[in-house]
This record gives sequence, C-alpha cells and structure tokens, in this order.
Amino acid sequence: MSASLSNIELGAINTALTGGVTPIQNGTYQTYSYTFVATSANEYLSFLFRNDPAFSYLDTVSVVAQGQSTNLLTNGGFALGGDGYAPDGHTVEPYIPIGWTAIGVQGLDCGGQLYSSAWMDGAVGGYDGIQQEMVLRLRTTYTNRPKH
Repeated sequence: MSASLSNIELGAINTALTGGVTPIQNGTYQTYSYTFVATSANEYLSFLFRNDPAFSYLDTVSVVAQGQSTNLLTNGGFALGGDGYAPDGHTVEPYIPIGWTAIGVQGLDCGGQLYSSAWMDGAVGGYDGIQQEMVLRLRTTYTNRPKH
C-alpha cells in the first residue's frame, strides 16, 4: 500500500490500496491490519461506510511507526467524545469524533456518529465516513490497526 491516499475515488474503496474490508455480520469486532511505507509527509487515513440496511462499528484505530508504540492519531479509540454538531448545524451530542472530519455524503439515513465510544455507521443509499490527517516521516514503515 502506498501512503498516498488523499485522492482515492469512492469506487476504489474496496481495493488493497485502501485496505478495504467487508463487514462481518456476526456482531463481533474483527481486527484488521495493514502496513505501508510513507511516500509523503502529510496523508489522510479515511474510513468510508455503506451498510444497507444495518450498521458497522469502528473502534480502536491506531497508526504506529515500525518499532514505536505511539499512536499518530488523535482520539483513535473515540473515547474523547465528539464536536456535537451535525453537518446541518443542529446540535447532536456527540456527532463527529474529536480529531476527525466528516467525509463522503452527509445527511444520509443511518449516517455515521459516535456511539458508546465507537464510530457507528450505516449510511443507507451512499457512502459517508471519517478521516484524519497524519504527519508522517518519509520512507518510514507504518502499521494501521482498525478494529471493525
């Protein structure tokens, strides 16, 4: 995987390039991991969801440099809460996790939100999700471990 993920098209989200996964509908978290070498100093880690008609949950996301233990992400476990505002400006407590930004089509039925210190997303009729910018060191190997 290249670390150059900034301009991925929605149609490419299930390729190896993005680490795409298919949700397992058995109600248990699955741990996924992929490794990449940074080719740019600033990149985005993005998660897009569409799960008609159910929900997917994302929790405990980390990006660490090889041989290190420090998570480069802010609020990777979603325990710091959210900003409290939906894209339409109405207060929804909480909505987007602190440190993350909303991406994709907003305002979908069953769109994403914080739920019990995890990201919960169903996104009926389109894709939505969250992303976070990362500051990376060139030619350094990183591992991403989202629990889905």
